[in-house]
Amino acid sequence: MSEQPRKENRGQLFVISAPSGAGKTSLVRALMERSNTIGVAISHTTRARRPEETDGINYHFVPEVEFNALVDRGEFLESATVFEYLYGTSTTAVNLILHQGKHLILEIDWQGAAQVRQKLPGTQSIFFSLLLSAPSGIDSRTAPRMTWKLLINGCLRPLKSCHTGMSSTT
Repeated sequence: MSEQPRKENRGQLFVISAPSGAGKTSLVRALMERSNTIGVAISHTTRARRPEETDGINYHFVPEVEFNALVDRGEFLESATVFEYLYGTSTTAVNLILHQGKHLILEIDWQGAAQVRQKLPGTQSIFFSLLLSAPSGIDSRTAPRMTWKLLINGCLRPLKSCHTGMSSTT
């Protein structure tokens, strides 16, 4: 009897892109709390660390010279300038997580998302925006309803219908 080749247990790459302040980090945290099959690659940045942030957990905070050296060596899957600071995602970190069989979520801006889609066409692209709707009859005691809408590979869907691709059984 011949031995069957072992199927590679590789995770799926998801790119979450949204305008600054739309809640990418909050969404990713919520997804990670629901599943232990999701990983996040920690981005590199040249911006200063905020008091509540920890190097190596929120970002890898590096000087611009070091960042540019990483770019020159081809160590980033994607990199972009956002609000005058440099951001990039390590190819090594991405591959490590995917080869562990975990799904990987990159929360990056549109520039980086375009680079990832070009280099890795099988990437699942997710764009979302936070839409505020004020139904008729709203009064000062009623807060605006906040509805998450995700644009997944060109299809606009409510958040609750979008988690199927990242279930713990995938």
